[in-house]
Amino acid sequence: MELFGNEKPDKEPTAEELDELLDESFSLMSKILIEHKHDEHPHSVTLPATTTEAGENNKFGSLTVIDHGENLEVKIDETSIYPELKDNTTERYSLSFSYDVGDYILTTSGTQPNVAENELMDDGDDNDYSQAINAAEEYISEQTHPATPDEIKRLAYLLEIAAFGNVQAHFENFEIRREHDYDVYDMRKRNEIERQENENHPE
Repeated sequence: MELFGNEKPDKEPTAEELDELLDESFSLMSKILIEHKHDEHPHSVTLPATTTEAGENNKFGSLTVIDHGENLEVKIDETSIYPELKDNTTERYSLSFSYDVGDYILTTSGTQPNVAENELMDDGDDNDYSQAINAAEEYISEQTHPATPDEIKRLAYLLEIAAFGNVQAHFENFEIRREHDYDVYDMRKRNEIERQENENHPE
């Protein structure tokens, strides 16, 4: 992040620097909502946001900013290009202004398993899926806590990526996942053909 300079990127930020970072995060959220506003979803914007680390782990990231009026919510998903691994994650952040302290307050769930993405690979029915999602949302809500300095820095970093773009990285990840999906589809199609042939021509 440019805010902290490059001399000691891992040094613990001061309280003043964290306040600046929260101000910057609010500005980036506002920028995203204004520049990417869509008539069908005027209070919600989703953009690619793949970090270098996520890319190295064969994941692509997305960031959603939602304007609730009294607070701004950010949802960050990092999704594996290999769905069967079920190592997809999600994070929730909520930024609001506290008139009591005269500054922004950031809370977060921290990084949690993305049950919605992981459950899509299972064979359960819609009821199983809904129950799993509801349980996951309740769990995420229970994990919400005041953001640590590292979590404040991470949010600002991801907002910067989303606001200023990493389209090439997102496109490359999309291409890789699309090729993988084609391979999975072809394998399932071949297996189904073989199964039907075996049923039609039992030994």
